Amino acid sequence: MSFSALHFTDKAVWEATHDFNLDKIREPQVYLNLDCIQQGLGNATCGPFPLPEYMIPENQPLNFAFRIQKIK
Repeated sequence: MSFSALHFTDKAVWEATHDFNLDKIREPQVYLNLDCIQQGLGNATCGPFPLPEYMIPENQPLNFAFRIQKIK
């Protein structure tokens, strides 16, 4: 699992022309992004795909569960 908590939407970050301008688009809200799976490293542009065991399975249902709980 991978996650990030940012003061920007994904769209705003992708549309930003330079990272030093992010303070100008910062929002008071926190956007939580949760990724339950990530594909292994590889570069099909100028090299091979990741090994089969590191590929995200296609046409298969994937299940993932987690709990966010306050720590006392």
